Amino acid sequence: MIEERIGGIITNLRPKGVLPNQYGPPQNLSDRMTLEQIPGLSVAVVSDGEIEWARGFGVKEYGQHGPVTTETLFEAASITKTIFTAALMKLASEGVWLVRAFWISMRTSTATLSRGEYPRTVTGSPS
Repeated sequence: MIEERIGGIITNLRPKGVLPNQYGPPQNLSDRMTLEQIPGLSVAVVSDGEIEWARGFGVKEYGQHGPVTTETLFEAASITKTIFTAALMKLASEGVWLVRAFWISMRTSTATLSRGEYPRTVTGSPS
C-alpha cells in the first residue's frame, strides 16, 4: 500500500483543472518541479501520526549541487498558519485547549479602509 502512495507522489500527480472536480493529465514529480520552478522539496507520507516514508527531491538551491534530503530544513512560509491552526483545533477537540478564551485574548482590532487601500491585520489588545 505504501508503495502505491509513493508511486502516486512521484509519477502520478494530478494537477487541478479549471472546472471543479476536474484534473489534468498525470505528471511526474520532476516535470512538475520544473514547471513550477521548484529546485527541491521534501515529501513525507504520514499515517496515524507516524512517518511511513520520507524522501528529498532535487537540490537545495538552483545552480548548486547540494541535494535535498529528509534532513534538509526549509522555510515553512504561509503553511505554518494552517498547520498551527489544525494542531490547535485537535487540542481543542481533545479538551486540552480552550478555543474561545484564546480567540478573545488574541483577536485583532479592525480598521476602516478607504477606497484603494488594501486590507491588513492590525494586532492589538481587545477593547
